[in-house]
Amino acid sequence: MIINLPSVVTLHVHQLLLKIIFLIAFNGFFRLGELVVRTKQSTGRVLQRQDNLFTWEKGILKGVELTFRFLKNNKTNKPVTIFLSALPSSPRICPVNTLYAFVNTFKHNRGPLFQHTNGQYVSAHFVTEQMKKLITFIGLNPTQYKGHSFRIGAATNAASLGYSEQLIQKLGRWNSNAL
Repeated sequence: MIINLPSVVTLHVHQLLLKIIFLIAFNGFFRLGELVVRTKQSTGRVLQRQDNLFTWEKGILKGVELTFRFLKNNKTNKPVTIFLSALPSSPRICPVNTLYAFVNTFKHNRGPLFQHTNGQYVSAHFVTEQMKKLITFIGLNPTQYKGHSFRIGAATNAASLGYSEQLIQKLGRWNSNAL
């Protein structure tokens, strides 16, 4: 789907913005509402600009720590840090490299991590509308895909790679046994 972004989304900055949201959502098993704003009142409940820390080893980007102050099933109300590893063998689809490019292109220093270049937060509506266009472009039925599809796809992919059900539940932060 990411490879088709230039065919559907004309602005390069929007391509980068959507690419990183898609990659982070999939690789981190995230709910779209944990990354982008659903309502104006939820701007403080999504991943914030200051809550990412890149890790380096001998000058090589190794990963990123994403700290979430609010997650759906976090009953402790303490921040939760999730580490995403770089994918050196797949730089074009690496969430860490793409996030690094994003924060160096979009220079804001506070508020939701995902903002347009004018400082306006990215809405879930914007992301899902662009996602529908992409899904239609690649010949699939957009009514069968939602913002939650990244999370479901991540779990399905992990299962196909042989991950245990318990590990998938841990990675996806699921409290129930419903996978």
